[in-house]
Amino acid sequence: MQVITNTKIIENRALWAKRITPVSIVLLLSGLFTNLTGNNQPDMARLSLILVTLGFILSFVTSNLVNRWVREPRADQILTTALKGFGKEYVLFNYTEAASHIFLTPQGLYVMAVRKQDGEITVKERRFARKFNWRQLLNIFVEESVGYPINEVEKDVDKLRQFLQKNSEEVPPIQPLVIFSNEQVKLTLNNPPVPVLYSKELKNYLRKFTKQAITAPQRDKLTEIIGAKYKIQTKEI
Repeated sequence: MQVITNTKIIENRALWAKRITPVSIVLLLSGLFTNLTGNNQPDMARLSLILVTLGFILSFVTSNLVNRWVREPRADQILTTALKGFGKEYVLFNYTEAASHIFLTPQGLYVMAVRKQDGEITVKERRFARKFNWRQLLNIFVEESVGYPINEVEKDVDKLRQFLQKNSEEVPPIQPLVIFSNEQVKLTLNNPPVPVLYSKELKNYLRKFTKQAITAPQRDKLTEIIGAKYKIQTKEI
């Protein structure tokens, strides 16, 4: 399997996380100091509120950047491990212009959204609900919310389709997938419109499909179109 990853964006976003972190800390501490030394003056109270609010906003931004681009395993590493063992005719693309995660196979294209949360998660059609526990409250600045991965991956499918329509004469079948990687997650599925899988079952799921939809020449062309900018970051596993 080939893995083509846009490492430039990983390095860039990780750098931004390192830059924003000290700014958020300074804002929070400045807000606290202003509040303690303001002698109940309205102007100082307003300034303290502004500083603390900005500090919290930047803390959330930093948390999202760290979770996605710094803390390992990242989504690209999770997918690389989960898909390891496929042959050279399979290509995994990460963080490309076309979509975040694309798996090119002889049977078609798969677009994937990855989630790393643990605990009990219920999927009812398009909605994801995670059972609350107090540890989540303590980790509010550490963990991302589950969000709306089905909407996210469907948008990536549309984005990839439009990209291929613009750059290629043919658009092969594209299927969205939502992947949960944490070994401590327990999924309850109620009619999701998109397959929702544990990362450990991803490989077996893909191997169920045997009908060829993409020929070797088409695969080479798609690899060129989707991964042309990232060839220097290509590796085989």
